[in-house]
Amino acid sequence: MSQGAIAIAGSPDTGPVTAQLAERHKFPTIGVVDDGGLTVNPDGPTSPPNPWVFDFGLNTFAWGEKIGQHALKHCPDGLAVLHDPSTYGQGGLFGIQLAYDKAGKKIAMDHTITENWSTGATAGLMPEVNAIKAAGIKCVDVWLTPQDQAAFVQDL
Repeated sequence: MSQGAIAIAGSPDTGPVTAQLAERHKFPTIGVVDDGGLTVNPDGPTSPPNPWVFDFGLNTFAWGEKIGQHALKHCPDGLAVLHDPSTYGQGGLFGIQLAYDKAGKKIAMDHTITENWSTGATAGLMPEVNAIKAAGIKCVDVWLTPQDQAAFVQDL
């Protein structure tokens, strides 16, 4: 900023931090901002957006809501959602929850999975597989990194 920058462009994995800086300094961050969602609307999809964050990438709320709408139509035994605790995973969960709230339904299972982003090692998901099977749930949204999605399918 002190050298004449006019905006922060993009922040794929640091969106929450750049969004806080943008808000604090009244300085725009634009582009693909950590998948939108909670980075743009920190209090959820029905809250006002951060006035200094402009995202033209994915909208995790909209994406999640579409997944929720699909699950409501096609998953009579309920939906299990496995998601990370980041703005990406929480944003998707907010969207799914939005669809379920509109329908007056509850998500059958909501589990937060802490992923190991520092080494890329996959999370141990066998307990989730067993819990989903025990509950008789046939539909699962695995809102995790690709390697953890693959590990879930292998465990399943």
